Amino acid sequence: MKKAISIFGAMLIAGAMTVSPCMAKDDFAPYELFQENNTAPYNLVITNNKANLNHLGNSIHGSVYAFYDVNYTAKMSVIVQRSTNEINWSKAGSLGTVSGYDGELSLRGDYPAVSGYYYRLAATVTVYDGSSVVESLTFYSDIV
Repeated sequence: MKKAISIFGAMLIAGAMTVSPCMAKDDFAPYELFQENNTAPYNLVITNNKANLNHLGNSIHGSVYAFYDVNYTAKMSVIVQRSTNEINWSKAGSLGTVSGYDGELSLRGDYPAVSGYYYRLAATVTVYDGSSVVESLTFYSDIV
């Protein structure tokens, strides 16, 4: 009888361990949507931001977008950064700045690439209520 209870107890514990991670993951699922590209999970009005960068021979091509609450206005600036070691980054140039009034910002562009450097994009989105800043977020593309 003791052996049967021990086996049942072990199965119960193993079952709880199997179910537990699944339940915990479901608790955090909504936040995973906002963690792409180093985005904090607590953004109030900026969502679904993404920066893509591709190396095309002697140039790089970037595309960046972000969505925000339509009750506000926004501005996005995209800087091209380069590095020789993927740790220390410096500004190489800019893809530009755009303003938005309809809940969506996007910017695409090319920049000349020099051999021997790694590149990434740094995009900063700032959302305004009139002249007051509601939220600001900087996020990065993958390194190429």
